[in-house]
Amino acid sequence: MSRALALSGKALHVGVVLWFLAGLKKSAEVSLSLKSLERYGLSRWAAARGLQSLEEQGLVLVNRGRGRKAKVLLLSTTAPINGEESP
Repeated sequence: MSRALALSGKALHVGVVLWFLAGLKKSAEVSLSLKSLERYGLSRWAAARGLQSLEEQGLVLVNRGRGRKAKVLLLSTTAPINGEESP
């Protein structure tokens, strides 16, 4: 959560939706249509940028396919942030 909070834009919003969907599915892998994020108040472009930010920070892995929903794998991280230990 701390790493997502440090990101700009809608990355935290996308992350919260991903964690919510993963909890519903009880799986770390979620199929995600960027257009479906509009129901959570995210435009598909903001969602795409947020997802890319999460991916660049190593919080998720994304398998994209043209014309298909993205498969997003939420990664577990315990790496220290700014020299601090994670609880």
